[in-house]
Amino acid sequence: MDRAHNCGGLAIVATIRTIMVSGKRLADVGYRVFSGSMMLLTLYGGYLCTMRAYRYMQRQKELKIAAENQTDSEVLKD
Repeated sequence: MDRAHNCGGLAIVATIRTIMVSGKRLADVGYRVFSGSMMLLTLYGGYLCTMRAYRYMQRQKELKIAAENQTDSEVLKD
């Protein structure tokens, strides 16, 4: 009787260990997915920041050219 009960106990322990291992594996996969998504989010944020800086530089260049053209046309009128 003890032996049959003991075998059942070993099966339960083995099942618990399997659940723990799969839980650890699930946690590892979840961590990797989360880390990967944070990396992608960081890259996307860098892209947005770079594009905004580029548009700012382009706008400043356009404003400078427009100001020079406006000054040139005022000089020509005089």
